[in-house]
Amino acid sequence: MAEVERFDHAGFGWQARPDGRALVEAVCAWLADPAAAGAVTVKASQARVVWRWSTGGETFYVKRYRVRGWSERLKYLAVAPRAVAEWRAAVDLEAAGIEAAPPVAVGVARRGPWLSDALFLAREVPGVPWDELHDALKAAGADRGPLLEATADLLRRLLAANLFHPDLHGGNMLGRLEDGRPRLALVDLHAVQRRGRLSARARAKVIGKLAHSLWLMVDEADLGRALDLLAPDPAEGAALRARVARVERTRLRSRSKRCVTESTEFTRDLADGWTVWRRRDAPLDALLGALAAGEGTLGDRPVEVLRAPGPLLPAWRAAHALRVRGVPAVQPFACLERRGLLGVREAALVREVLPGARPLAQVEAADVALEKAALEVVARLHAVGLRAAPDRLLAVTDDRGWRVVVTGETALPPDAPLAPAAADADRAAVLAALRAPR
Repeated sequence: MAEVERFDHAGFGWQARPDGRALVEAVCAWLADPAAAGAVTVKASQARVVWRWSTGGETFYVKRYRVRGWSERLKYLAVAPRAVAEWRAAVDLEAAGIEAAPPVAVGVARRGPWLSDALFLAREVPGVPWDELHDALKAAGADRGPLLEATADLLRRLLAANLFHPDLHGGNMLGRLEDGRPRLALVDLHAVQRRGRLSARARAKVIGKLAHSLWLMVDEADLGRALDLLAPDPAEGAALRARVARVERTRLRSRSKRCVTESTEFTRDLADGWTVWRRRDAPLDALLGALAAGEGTLGDRPVEVLRAPGPLLPAWRAAHALRVRGVPAVQPFACLERRGLLGVREAALVREVLPGARPLAQVEAADVALEKAALEVVARLHAVGLRAAPDRLLAVTDDRGWRVVVTGETALPPDAPLAPAAADADRAAVLAALRAPR
């Protein structure tokens, strides 16, 4: 392991590689105003913010991990902060000969015993996200076999080094070609842990996570090749596919419930007595203006406001649950709630307006193309276990033809196919609504 220098600077206790002190001082100088220093925000959530910054002909990533409440302050009395965990993981990967974002420094600030701030600095590693390299090879008609083999080899080396990586997915693997051969490097390392010996359960979790990531990114032919590399035995391959299905159900439930209130895409604010859950691309001021007027625009997107005396957070989650499952639905931009002594006393949903949208039964010129579009959406609803009521299906037409979207859903999908009898009844009801005399 390379020599590590320890020092204090700007209220942080630092560990840094010998060439890292100057970078630490430079980063601390612009932390109050990253944009003025030319740092580009790559990711921002309630858990962390990540900047990409270039200086002296090199590019670095600066990660600032936020402490979220007293539960985390208590937690970090007993376990290493995430910035320190990422530093340790990078050092362990380096020792194991596995390429990763080269660590430069880690800094921790405390108020008494309590963690208050943490920073991790790393050099940029060359490459593009795994799926981009795969898609580029596929578009060029090149064999993806070497990339799949390199991916399986990376997994084997992690397991051989007893490194537990429960979040091994395409976004955390960067790929590049060197002399025509793919090379992979790991980034975003805070989940990696060194263990004395990996249990069979831990190994299965790491393999299953990687297999699920590949399932999301490649076609069935490449997936089959990858699974043969990850689980050569047919019985192991069948078990791995079952694990992939379980991981996908967990992912969908997380994206439907937790991620719409706290993630890279969504954020939560307190404003004018409201708790506001919103998409980050929807400005808070514009949302509050639309709320006051009952309608408005977000950029060039018209919106309307739906109000209710009780909670609307289930409808907010349900709309995004449909989206991540590939079901077209009217999309909300924000959910706002005010609470009283007995719970939510007022709520609002700011959602998109689809010009010309009409319930299926009100479409005067229903034709075969509209029937086909409607039945495709019905099939998607049935696949995730939801009923398809005609009055909650809206028809929209534009220069691309008919499309059908869902509105008014308030329940999270059960993610189990609808019973055949109920599915048949739904299809019959939708066709009857479209074919009824006008």
